[in-house]
Amino acid sequence: MRFHEVHGVNASLDDARKVALRTGSFCDAFVFSEVPLRLNSYTAIKLTSNEVEWQGRSFLGVTSRNPVSFIESAFSKHILTLLNTEDVWFRSVPESWASASLIVHLTFDGQLEITSEFEPNVRYIFFENLPINFPLWLVIDLYGASNSVQLPTFDSPNSKEIISLGSDASTTFKCGEEGIVPYNFARIVLIGPKSSGKSMLKNILSNNMY
Repeated sequence: MRFHEVHGVNASLDDARKVALRTGSFCDAFVFSEVPLRLNSYTAIKLTSNEVEWQGRSFLGVTSRNPVSFIESAFSKHILTLLNTEDVWFRSVPESWASASLIVHLTFDGQLEITSEFEPNVRYIFFENLPINFPLWLVIDLYGASNSVQLPTFDSPNSKEIISLGSDASTTFKCGEEGIVPYNFARIVLIGPKSSGKSMLKNILSNNMY
């Protein structure tokens, strides 16, 4: 995952588009995910808030509007304006998330769930009944005291972001020293009429495999 090249005028991206910084004022620093969120997938973000001049926190959510359709004049300097639209869903993050690693999860039933590093066993339902029949891009506004957001790159197979998802996710991500290791298993289903040689073929395949 990377940030989209379309962003607010007060947002600046690094060359890899993995880190976004607010470079001025207290608003107008929208960033989007480069591609829509995948259903039942997990996206990690790291928020930072150490601004002393401004008050307020980041806004986080999704939009069904392709970021390409946003032009500079469409970016609201006051985030509440976009809350009145029908294709943007987002809200202010809790104070405890102002400087935290978060896991964003878009479920098959239209929920946007968020897990923080401070409560790894709690999935907070940020939104419900989202229109998952449309592509949904992640949208983050670096507002007020919030000044950066990062999409982490996992170099370690034992990253705390994956561990924070619980035992099911840790099992799904079978990690080795060099990263993700594929499972070397396959299932073969033999279908055919009675006495067509299925058992013989199974025995031949089994003997050759072992």
